[in-house]
Order: sequence, then structure tokens, then C-alpha cells
Amino acid sequence: MADDSDTDYEEEFFECEEEQKSEETKKAKAPVLPAWSQPEGRAGRVGELRLLQVSDWLYRPEVQEPAPLTEDQLAEQAEVMMQLGSDQAGTEVRAKMQSANLLSDMESFKAANPGSVLADFVRWHSPRDWEEEKGLSNRMRSEGNIWAGLWEQARAVPARRQRRLFDDTREAEKVVTFLTGLNPGDLAQMLLPTLLQAGHYRLLEACHDDTMVELHMEMVKHVVRLSKLQCLPEVRHYKGVVENTDFDKRRQEANKLSQMFWLAEMRISQSLSLRKKFVYDLAVLS
Repeated sequence: MADDSDTDYEEEFFECEEEQKSEETKKAKAPVLPAWSQPEGRAGRVGELRLLQVSDWLYRPEVQEPAPLTEDQLAEQAEVMMQLGSDQAGTEVRAKMQSANLLSDMESFKAANPGSVLADFVRWHSPRDWEEEKGLSNRMRSEGNIWAGLWEQARAVPARRQRRLFDDTREAEKVVTFLTGLNPGDLAQMLLPTLLQAGHYRLLEACHDDTMVELHMEMVKHVVRLSKLQCLPEVRHYKGVVENTDFDKRRQEANKLSQMFWLAEMRISQSLSLRKKFVYDLAVLS
């Protein structure tokens, strides 16, 4: 009886050891992250996706919003891109300028998903470059791919601790510097569409009949057309003193509008004079 009990005890102990070894084997397969690798800046889980090399869910990080750009900033950026040329150095600078948002997203993703790899980021950021059977697309596996280089460069930094993509203070200083460098003539050229629109609005207020509807519609079309044309003060700070067909078209549109304004003012004056003389309507003069 004693031998049987000893045998049962040894079998139970042996089974316990086997279970313990299997659990240890499973743990050994998944990389163990350092204690200080704590996730930061998680916005929520991405469906049922899990990380490829770490036993954890794939989380969507909190990211910075892209910097807003005005039309003149977009034009300036396009001009700088063209001036960089097509050589190797220019291509690298161009890629660096265009990848600021991507690098920020990578750093946020690494902070939210410790132990993640580039393939995990691609599955979230660019799902079309990932296939469950084949893995990364040929574009992502190609030599010199900018994503791979940025991934190696990116650190695990949540969005709230990153350098701001849009520095409102710096942008405000740039605007003030630009405005202080303008002379009265430059300022008038840049404000010309707004001033013409305000003048047209005053003419509409002065009209007391519908005899100039067509003229007013033409004036609106010309003001809109003029507002879409550039003037030299808008581009001089990044292009220098240059000639552009837009400048001549703008001058022509401004001349046409001045003639229309003169015609509208003359007709309004005639209408007011006739009403005063024949209708004795003095209220129109107030």
C-alpha cells in the first residue's frame, strides 16, 4: 500500500512539472519587455489586431494634428520643393520635409505599443501595404524605403511630449515679420480684392432700383477673378523680384473694375439727381 501511494504521488508531481515546463516554454517564446516599457498615449484598440512579436493588442495612438497650411504657404512649399532639384541631396531633404508627420505618428505608435515592429505600424497606418499571407508589400520591402529608415530613427515618445508640428508662436512671429516688411503700396496690392469688394458693397447700398443688375453681376465676377491672381508682394519673400503672367492679368482686371466702378457711380449719381429734381425724394440723399 505504501508503494502504491508513493507511485501516485510521483506521477502527480511529474505531471505538475510537465505543466510548469509547458507554461515556461510559452513564456519564453514571447519577448519579455523591460519593466520600464510602459505604454503611453493609447487612444483605443484597433479591432481584434494583435502585435506580431509581443503578446498584446494593437492600440491606436494619440497623434498630433497635421499643421494647417494657407494657400500662400502651400505655394511657398511647392516652390522650395522645386528648387531642391532632383539630385540625391535634394531628394533626401525633400523626403525629410515631407515625413515630419509620419515620424511623429511612428513615435506615438511606439509609445502606445511597446515591442512593436514596422509591420505593426503599417497594419494600422497603411493597411493596403500589408497582406496576412505575404506580409509587407513590395513597396515597404524595397531598398532605401523611407518608412524603414524613419522607423529606426523614431523613439517611443507620446504625442504630448513631442515637439509640436504646428508652433503657433513661431507662425505668429513669421506673420508679424512679414507684415512689418511691407510698404503701403504692397499692403494696398494685397488688400485690393477686399477693398474692391467693400466698395462694391457700398455701391449696392446706394442703389435704389434694379436697373444695374447685370453690371453688378459682372463686377462680382471680376472681383472673384482678381482675388485668385497673385501679386508681387505675395511671392517676393520666397521668389524674389520676378515677373509673372498673373501680375499683368491682375492689373488688367483692376483696370476693368475701375471703369465699372466709375460707370456705376455715374449712373447712381444721375439717378439721385433725377429723383431729387423731378420726384423731390430727398430721403435718397440721406
